[in-house]
Amino acid sequence: MGRSSRSNSLKIFHAPNHKSIKGTKYFVSAVESLKRDGFDIELIILQKVPNEIIKEMILTADIIADQLVIGWYGMFAVEAMAMGKPVLCYIRPDFEELFIHEGLLEPGELPIIKCDHRNLKETLLHLIEHKEELDPVGKRSREFVVKHHSTEAMGRVFDRINPSIGISPSMKEKGM
Repeated sequence: MGRSSRSNSLKIFHAPNHKSIKGTKYFVSAVESLKRDGFDIELIILQKVPNEIIKEMILTADIIADQLVIGWYGMFAVEAMAMGKPVLCYIRPDFEELFIHEGLLEPGELPIIKCDHRNLKETLLHLIEHKEELDPVGKRSREFVVKHHSTEAMGRVFDRINPSIGISPSMKEKGM
């Protein structure tokens, strides 16, 4: 779980399956702009590599860059958060409001560092200047994944859904 060992730099990891859908060009542009401004920032982009390499890169990065287009986080973000890493992602406010309204999230619970293509550079600059904020976000991220994405959490979701669609556990599954 920890951050990169370089305290005066920022290492970002992005592993897009589809660069256009994930907004890769925005991550590249923001990082290149910050480098031109003299900041020690690195963006590593990997595609079509084994998952073991992806996991290694997640562990060595300070921040994980998920996406800036879709409006919600995906499995890459969940895997990174499970490893205690802060994640940058565009979250559509109406999606988050829906999850809160449906009781699936509490207000302010989502630990994602929210940004979009318009404010990405400013968000990254803030994180460079306030790197101490990353560890607490990473810890909250891990707790969030355990609460919402663990097998136990998913089991509870299906326990609520199944009866509403006429599925009930068999006697064998009930332990009888």
